[in-house]
Amino acid sequence: MSLAAETPPHFTVSRFPLVILSKDLVAGSQVLPSDGVIVEIPLRLDWSARVAQVEALDIGGVRRVVGPDRPIPGFRILEDRAVQRLACTQFAKPTDLGNPKDSRGKRYEDEQSLCLLDGDRDGKFEAAVVVGARWNEDQGIRPIRPLSYAFERDVPTELAIRIKYVGDRRGGGEIKSFYRIAGVDLPLVSLSSGTMESLAQQKFPLKVARKSTPQTFDLLGATLHVTPAAMKNGELRFEFKSDFPRQSVEFWVQGVRNLVTGTIFRP
Repeated sequence: MSLAAETPPHFTVSRFPLVILSKDLVAGSQVLPSDGVIVEIPLRLDWSARVAQVEALDIGGVRRVVGPDRPIPGFRILEDRAVQRLACTQFAKPTDLGNPKDSRGKRYEDEQSLCLLDGDRDGKFEAAVVVGARWNEDQGIRPIRPLSYAFERDVPTELAIRIKYVGDRRGGGEIKSFYRIAGVDLPLVSLSSGTMESLAQQKFPLKVARKSTPQTFDLLGATLHVTPAAMKNGELRFEFKSDFPRQSVEFWVQGVRNLVTGTIFRP
């Protein structure tokens, strides 16, 4: 196929396409101490590509090595072009910042990645493009020697979302969310779920009122009922009324967003 003919001058992609699979939850009411974990939800990549052989690539000044021991996260092209597959290497700060005195300005955005394109889903990447390039000569599709790859769906990661309850001795408390990476919990400002095209946002923390009547929260598509269980020690009684459906997730970690849309090619 002709990539130049089939691919428009620009399109947008989703960054870090993490998904939640349907998760079976413990049935029935449970009592949780203050600062306890209500649920930990593993995150997976929607899909990834594993290139069959080691290949060193240098496109638009961005260098990456791909190979069978380095699965590449699969990203989604947000426009309706399901025939194409796009896999992007790790986003990182540029190593080549260009000449500060150059009239063209910065060579790259604050982060860059080298993405591989399979234009017809034949199991081979036949082109590459730099995400985050600002100079004209670094932009656009570049043909590469076809690279065969294995398509892998629902790829496990070491990432998770943790939902915690922090109670107080007066009764009530807060439900907080955390992004768990490398054994560290990073507090989330907001958490959204749904499809890539339509995400419903939920801000944190959620307030648990000091009253005996249950409160209901829609938490990532699951229905959570909570009641302060013991005012003297900040416990929480909770029960999930439904499971988490499979869905895409987006979150903010202290002002840093995990999912952004940006143009690969400039008009």
